Amino acid sequence: MKEIILSTILLITPIFSQNGTEIVFPCTVTVAKRRVIHRIFTGYGKVKIYKKFKYRAPLSGKVTYFPFNNGDSVREGTLLIKITDSSAIYEYRGLVDEIKSMEEIAKTGILKSGYFSKKAKLAKLREKLRLAEFKSPFNGIITNVSVFQNQVVKEGEELFEIIYRDTFIVELKLNPVDAKKIRIGLPARIEFQSGEAIKSVVAAKEFSPSGLKFLLPVAYFPGIVPGEFVRVVIKKPIKSVLSVPTKSVVSGKDGKYHIFKVKNGLAKWVYITPGVKGDDFIEILKGNVSEGDTVVLGGNLFLGHNVKVKILKCID
Repeated sequence: MKEIILSTILLITPIFSQNGTEIVFPCTVTVAKRRVIHRIFTGYGKVKIYKKFKYRAPLSGKVTYFPFNNGDSVREGTLLIKITDSSAIYEYRGLVDEIKSMEEIAKTGILKSGYFSKKAKLAKLREKLRLAEFKSPFNGIITNVSVFQNQVVKEGEELFEIIYRDTFIVELKLNPVDAKKIRIGLPARIEFQSGEAIKSVVAAKEFSPSGLKFLLPVAYFPGIVPGEFVRVVIKKPIKSVLSVPTKSVVSGKDGKYHIFKVKNGLAKWVYITPGVKGDDFIEILKGNVSEGDTVVLGGNLFLGHNVKVKILKCID
């Protein structure tokens, strides 16, 4: 059984009668009722990059355009880099002319050998030239920059990365018992080390050699750090159950739990078996408690069985 949070003592001042024999305890009360409560699951996850693109020079040449630094934010479609290679341009134009000439001859019924290999070579060179003027594939952040304008680069050289800016992923692992109870779509709260708390939802499950992982999307905000460890709180609604505020439940030294009902101005000690513990309420599985019973909310640590009480306030 999870630890029961003991109530904070508020407005507890014993009142003595004039003859010194009677003590009346003021207290706040609530009502036992059926409520939809939420079971809370907590764990620690890690911020991951949702997607990224590593840019490698598609050909050897001179970088004639690259005005960015690490951490710069760019929008989808922004021109990021331009690499110029005069020899590649000349080769491309030569292949275009050569293929056109071969196609003219083919109209007479003669297809010169090497036509298809030249077409394949042209397509490959066209793609290289396209990538040499590379535009951002998504809204992103430039990182791992190892290039500068006017630098001469070699084909295949890694120049920079762009990571998806709008969404990050929190990868969460839970203990096997709790993991079985989590379903896609449950609401969650992600707490960052900076103090920022973001609402999210369990979006997907992922099976890996290290076990089951849950993935939760997080919208970008300034200060989010890939690789950061975060606390994740998942709330799972439980069907309507008889419950009382968690503050009403007292844990005794004997390991048993009890509450105090109020009847005819007296506090009645009632043992209970608690069930699901939510944010603010706890289920009562067993015990002489019925819906509508008045239950002491504040001050129950000072009470005993059949002690007189004065109700100051009822909080529903």
